[in-house]
Amino acid sequence: MTMTTRDPNSAAGDTAADDTAADDDQPELPTTMRAVGHQRYGGAEVVECFERPVPAPTGDQVLIDVAAAAINPLDYHMMTGTPWLVRLQNGLRRPKNTRLAVDVAGTIVAVGPDCDGFVAGDEAMGVARGAGADFVLASPDRLVARPSGVDIEECAAMGVAAVTALQGLRDNARLRAGQRVLVNGASGGVGLAAVQIAKAMGAEVTAVCSTRNVELVRSVGADHVVDYTTDDFTDTHERYDVLFDNQGNRSLRACRRLLTKEGVYVLVGGPKKNRVVGPVGRMLRALVYFKLTGRRAKAFIAQEKADDIAHLAGMMAAGELRTIIDTRYALEDAGAAMEHLASGRA
Repeated sequence: MTMTTRDPNSAAGDTAADDTAADDDQPELPTTMRAVGHQRYGGAEVVECFERPVPAPTGDQVLIDVAAAAINPLDYHMMTGTPWLVRLQNGLRRPKNTRLAVDVAGTIVAVGPDCDGFVAGDEAMGVARGAGADFVLASPDRLVARPSGVDIEECAAMGVAAVTALQGLRDNARLRAGQRVLVNGASGGVGLAAVQIAKAMGAEVTAVCSTRNVELVRSVGADHVVDYTTDDFTDTHERYDVLFDNQGNRSLRACRRLLTKEGVYVLVGGPKKNRVVGPVGRMLRALVYFKLTGRRAKAFIAQEKADDIAHLAGMMAAGELRTIIDTRYALEDAGAAMEHLASGRA
């Protein structure tokens, strides 16, 4: 997981001369801030650091002084505009949403007039579009209180990846204690979260990764590890109740063969070679193929909800879930962070 962070003691801009982002009851805030984003589609070279006004929360919004933010494959798709399916929502020629990062942790410094549940001074974690900035507006229904004793950077990197893993295993696979789970692509953000969540739910977990990550996935609880550089995880007599697939790099037939009679194939990611529909093509094929061949398949898009984020925060507080941070970057180096993410090795 790659990170964008800033020094919480550094100034983000000039001191406010008016009440644009604060009222008399809340701390005086800068008027300007740094924010990273992209004005056009492309590779990491399109990422820039801008100076923008500090926004003021309205309605039930809160304003977060960002301590750390994390980037995900979601940010890569929004930056590159690939697959082209993304552009139907975000603009065909130029992106409508130019902001970067959604995972966030920090301190709430201002709240809107209708906000209920948070006050200035609260430490929070969750998701907020445009978290790659000194300050970001967020909705309370996508935030929870930061768990005591958990590193704030780990909290920042938990959001999208861990929510995806939780909803895939709990809501789509209906995982139960005692079942056997295989996680293909176990060393990425979603995969590492899936290994830990499956273990916490009482499953026996087999993880698939490359040689350099074998010890990493073991350290987060995998019972068995398959090194895909030396072994084909589909070439086995083992059978699993859940195949949690982050990669989509084996044939659907081979994946089906790995399942028990009541087993579930949960497809989270897939090949990105198709520039039109990306992994969506494999997802649709999987749903049809498994239906026709008498097995179950699930494909889904994660929904970031406060209840699920709170559940994950509780797991972090209990020591059942931790975030593995790949690299830390200063906010101004967000382009380098995106380049590292695009390499597929983060």
